[in-house]
Amino acid sequence: RAESHLSLGILAENQNLPAEAEKHYRDAIIRDELFVPARMNLATLLSGQGRAAEAEQLLREAVRIQPTWGQIHYSLGLLLAENREKLPEAIRSLERAAGYWQENPRVNYNLGIAYWQSNRLDDALRSFDQSIRLQPDNPEFRQRISELYAQQGRWAEALPHLKRLNELVPGNPQINAFLDEAQQRALAPKN
Repeated sequence: RAESHLSLGILAENQNLPAEAEKHYRDAIIRDELFVPARMNLATLLSGQGRAAEAEQLLREAVRIQPTWGQIHYSLGLLLAENREKLPEAIRSLERAAGYWQENPRVNYNLGIAYWQSNRLDDALRSFDQSIRLQPDNPEFRQRISELYAQQGRWAEALPHLKRLNELVPGNPQINAFLDEAQQRALAPKN
């Protein structure tokens, strides 16, 4: 059964036997060509080996099989985002993932990063806000939105996020310095 080969592939990966894992994942796909989990695991394995083109093909096949499975769109978006030239397509995949997998804050976070890299700053802020709504105590999310606000000179808007970040990661000298800078700049008179 395909499920058995998937389990054997996972076991082989856990034992650091990538060639054996690849064989089991491929056997699972041969036994059930619509079995998406094997494609997902194989794509992750191949991507980790620098075989991005093969991984992309597997994920595209998985999207055709399960077009509303947000995790596939997320994986494809992350893979595509590794290539700067494919960033617009990565954003489309991540947007689909955000629509189908709304409860996962990392989807919106990574979508925000992709928007930021594409200079779509308002979209990036909205995505970071959504990730924070889903997981308000994640310091990484607070850090990124603070950095983006600071980059835009919007210090007053960065300040509440930096204060919360400072509470989440107390005693961090970089965060303390960033918070001090934001407080000074937020209070500075505008020219």
